[in-house]
Amino acid sequence: MVLNKVGIMKSRPYLIWLFAAAIFGAYALVMVNWWPYLSNDVVGRYAVMAEEFAAGNWQEAFHVRFPPLFNCLTGLVVMVTGVSGLTACRLVAVGALSLSLVAFYHFVRKIFDEETAWWAVAILAILPMYVTVSGRGTRETVQLLAYSLLTLGLVTHSAWLGLGFFILTTTRVDSIVVGGILLGFYWLYAICRREYAHLIFPTFGYLMGLLVTSWMVYYLSGYFVPIYRLAKLLGGAE
Repeated sequence: MVLNKVGIMKSRPYLIWLFAAAIFGAYALVMVNWWPYLSNDVVGRYAVMAEEFAAGNWQEAFHVRFPPLFNCLTGLVVMVTGVSGLTACRLVAVGALSLSLVAFYHFVRKIFDEETAWWAVAILAILPMYVTVSGRGTRETVQLLAYSLLTLGLVTHSAWLGLGFFILTTTRVDSIVVGGILLGFYWLYAICRREYAHLIFPTFGYLMGLLVTSWMVYYLSGYFVPIYRLAKLLGGAE
């Protein structure tokens, strides 16, 4: 292996964290100060909601059509650091991308080997799609983090699977549906293999995500459903 021969990776598992930190620092510097592209959704919604969260205006900080995790993370960044909502969205997006690299590295290393894992995360770190959405400050990199944790949890049968499902169901409405489908397939897999204990973490993570999102929708609208559109289908909401 080329990288092993030069002694870059052997017995140095902390290097992936250093690499992720370097990516975060470099991207954050560029995104916050010089990134020219803006998203209307971020400027008109997410950034404003982050600032409202920091101000304690909960009715304006959340929306029934947006699961709460991204709003909470960006709002906390504004509250703690005092940066603008747009900057907070970009920092959270870049942070999620950086953490995705760590999870994806461990997943690929488990399946293949360490050198393949390094090449995989290097490619992921520079994929134009995720670099672009990080600069715009949208939720896609948080969704990427959820999928990275899910893949890692699938091969390790660990609590990362539950955390992945929780992030997935509290990030985007479409992820709630996708998460339910994935959890259903995982139930079939575990039952066929009679590995019932492996169902605890993913089921708990998914249900907790539904509970948190449903509570937010209830707080804002009075309907205890994870997807507001369900209330419309049931004839209870306008």
